[in-house]
Amino acid sequence: MLVELSSLVGVNVDETTKAMVSFVAVNEPVTMYRVARGLNMHFSHVYRKVNKLVAQRLLEPASAGRSTVYYATTRGLLIPLIYGTAPKSLILAKIKRRLKLESFSDEEVEAFLRFYGRIATGDVPLEGLELMGAYLATRCGNRLENCFSQMERGVAVLASRVAAYAVISLVRKIFDEVLVVRDENYTAVLFKKDGGYRFFAAHCKMCGQDRYCSLDLCPKLMEKIFEKIKLRPQ
Repeated sequence: MLVELSSLVGVNVDETTKAMVSFVAVNEPVTMYRVARGLNMHFSHVYRKVNKLVAQRLLEPASAGRSTVYYATTRGLLIPLIYGTAPKSLILAKIKRRLKLESFSDEEVEAFLRFYGRIATGDVPLEGLELMGAYLATRCGNRLENCFSQMERGVAVLASRVAAYAVISLVRKIFDEVLVVRDENYTAVLFKKDGGYRFFAAHCKMCGQDRYCSLDLCPKLMEKIFEKIKLRPQ
């Protein structure tokens, strides 16, 4: 049992949760009717339970014509991985696809998940690699090596490869999509959009006091920003 991952699930896992989430993880996309038949469970119990599993972010619904089908979230996929209720290779393959980690080995991804579970406190992001990289950067700061100190060296090395990729993916996303414009009086953050940039946030001291703004950017600051980057406001 990969006990380090329990903190990432964040909820108590009873036998029904374990069975339903594992069945969906293996057979997704799947209807609750099929879950009930496959697990030999009463339909009304399954339909009541699935609402709770969706609220706990273990399953997610999707429309399929007149039916609703369900997928296991990344958080949900951890349950069969923890309890061994589905083939590990299958579950790791699904997690790797969700997090775009196909270029990494099963051993590296498993080691990273164990590491991530060790440092997790409270509700941690799991649904996107960049968000996970942001959590790592916030949780470990510039002392990332200290976060690995409680792990056996070989496992830590495997985990660190995926951790490095997560942080680099975050940095690339920021610098590929964000423009920071600044001088001694202001710092402004803009995001790329449709061939131009859209203002997001600013810290300004042009009026003699610190002011943070987002939706209420003053015309004087906006003029300064777009004069400097010579781009049309959007």
